[in-house]
Amino acid sequence: MKRSLFSIFMVAVLSLAAFAQQNSGAAHASAMQPRIVPMEFLYRHFFAHVAQLEQEANSADRAGQNGTAYRNYYQKQLGFSDIEFSRVRSTALETHNEVEQIDAKARDIVRAFREQLAGREILGQAALPPPPTELKELKKERDALMSAAIGKLKTSLGTDAAARLDSMVAAKFTVQEKPQTALAQTAEHTPNLSAPALERVPRLPDSKQ
Repeated sequence: MKRSLFSIFMVAVLSLAAFAQQNSGAAHASAMQPRIVPMEFLYRHFFAHVAQLEQEANSADRAGQNGTAYRNYYQKQLGFSDIEFSRVRSTALETHNEVEQIDAKARDIVRAFREQLAGREILGQAALPPPPTELKELKKERDALMSAAIGKLKTSLGTDAAARLDSMVAAKFTVQEKPQTALAQTAEHTPNLSAPALERVPRLPDSKQ
């Protein structure tokens, strides 16, 4: 029982550390209804995937292959010009790097917090100490960073291209939330960190299976 309560609490702490969208405290109209995921959350995973594809492209280039299929994967889907997608790529890479730095700070805080709890006897859920307040501050910092980066990117793209980007990100990275189980209802105030499953990285034409 003690182990179970402690595990649930650690899930909540780690969820805060990853800064997923928190419930504002408003009750869901129905457990069967999907949650509305903020675009900032979806863009976070889109930026991360762009960064992943850039790494794959660089690795291919170093191996003497052509990494263009990786690097321009989303450009083709969006129908963007080189100039338009260069803005998307540079924003994604820069923002992802800054987000990773914030996440690293959060992981350090969580690690230190867990070390403080190590060996302590947790007698009940009411006795669980609150998570560090620094995590909420880092979440605010990251939310502000994402919002500013997305806004600046959309302004640079213009209305039509920004709308196309929004539509693609929403279509690729939105997932349907499953109905809550009894365990999920018990941890209702624990943010849902399930990241959208990324598509398989495109295979280079001349690479082997």
